[in-house]
Amino acid sequence: LTSATAWKPSDWLEQITRGLVFVDFHNASESNIDYKVIDLINGIEEQITETSHRRIQPIEEPSYLFEMIKWHYKQNSRIERLINPAESFPIEESYINLAIVDSKEQQGKEKKLRDANQHETIMGTFEDIYGVKTPINVKDIFNTCKEVGKKVLVFGRAGIGKSTFCRYVSHQWAKNALWPEYNLVVLISLRSLTENRYSPLSSGKSYSLVDIVAKEYFSHDLSEEDTSLLRKQLNKRTVLWLLDGYDEIVQNVPSHLQHVFEQLLNTPHH
Repeated sequence: LTSATAWKPSDWLEQITRGLVFVDFHNASESNIDYKVIDLINGIEEQITETSHRRIQPIEEPSYLFEMIKWHYKQNSRIERLINPAESFPIEESYINLAIVDSKEQQGKEKKLRDANQHETIMGTFEDIYGVKTPINVKDIFNTCKEVGKKVLVFGRAGIGKSTFCRYVSHQWAKNALWPEYNLVVLISLRSLTENRYSPLSSGKSYSLVDIVAKEYFSHDLSEEDTSLLRKQLNKRTVLWLLDGYDEIVQNVPSHLQHVFEQLLNTPHH
């Protein structure tokens, strides 16, 4: 271990190592190694003694799990080019243009589109439908929500950037640049809810939200304590769910995943 001044942990690791005593072995030599080992042993014994006399406070939030999810978003910070996936560019350079479309007016124009026969008429009407819109800033997309549970549906043709939008906002949240009112943002690619990835469980059992988050974000099995803490947090209204690819799965949800799919759609904020 190095001294606290020579090494400073960051993100989720800082949550684990905060308050620990460090013994500097960086410049250890044959002449002083025994003294350093004794210092380390004494430090461990002192911490054990202090812990045994200290009332252990229950952990209320799985902070380091949240930090690991943030770390995942920060690492996923580049967008691959469609023509040459080997090339990429920073996700901050991905410009997300959103607009609010009046639903009643849009429905009327969609009916006109369905009734059109000529290709020229269809294309013109399509542009008319999606031309009537009010630009909105990403950070303000929930402002128009009147209900306590805030839900926004992002439309767009294939390849226009809906998935990129989800990656962008989750990355911005991880950098504390967007939606600080949410303690956790969970991006779930609904297209990953397949039978190959989530095989049917034994009779009478079904997947939960915790199961989905654990599989998508953690390479190790969560302890019972972490699972319990995460379950409590996922039920709170300070969690925002980003559900990407709804149009690709809504008609093809495996029967054994239907329950958890409905749970995702019923989350308070998404």
